[in-house]
Amino acid sequence: MLARVSSWLYDLVESGKQAITTTHSLEAVKIIAGVSDKSKVILSSLEDGVLISREMQVEEVEKLEEEGIDVRIGEGLLL
Repeated sequence: MLARVSSWLYDLVESGKQAITTTHSLEAVKIIAGVSDKSKVILSSLEDGVLISREMQVEEVEKLEEEGIDVRIGEGLLL
């Protein structure tokens, strides 16, 4: 199922459309963002009513995971 969604999103992006997805699943992030060099992972957090964010590539997410940092809960270190 995730492979089908990834393929569908890839086709959308390659046809010139913008696709925005959200997930808490690291597996989904790595699979979906890994299908295209155009993919970006955006980490975001709301602090005192201010949205802060950081743009990352899937390779950076994977490297952090290898180092034991879970990007879903590592906002204090990453943002």
